[in-house]
Amino acid sequence: LVPPKFALMLEGLDDPRTQLVELTLEHPTAILHSTPPHPTEVTLARLRPDAEGKVELLVNNSIRNVLVTPASGYTVRVSSDRYLTREVTGVALSAGAEISIPTLLAGDLNSDNEVNSVDGSILHGQWGRSFGVADINRDRKVNSIDWGYIRKNFLTFGD
Repeated sequence: LVPPKFALMLEGLDDPRTQLVELTLEHPTAILHSTPPHPTEVTLARLRPDAEGKVELLVNNSIRNVLVTPASGYTVRVSSDRYLTREVTGVALSAGAEISIPTLLAGDLNSDNEVNSVDGSILHGQWGRSFGVADINRDRKVNSIDWGYIRKNFLTFGD
């Protein structure tokens, strides 16, 4: 049985393997058997995409011990540090499926699911440094490239 894969892009990153993402499955009526148990929602830990931006849902893996029934009607939520959360509804988790997730937009430096002046202030405080949460594109420089993502996505909310 080939597990489903989630295909995603992280704005501003050439190599998605450098960023952890969190996948959450939710279903209004299904019982998701997971460890620890939760009746309608399960978070599949923090996962690292491969070089193509794909994350594989491994069923009955010791880290992501999840049994999903039924196979359709799920809401998939993807979140990651520095990014706005994206959500896709009505997802079928059939074997071998590849589920496309809309591009995660960059600039949410304080993880409140919106890009606003607070994120701009965080970037301003880290300007010129070679590390920090404000280095959105991970080039080891907090600079105008990072500011460009905040400016582009200013006043944008995640799903």
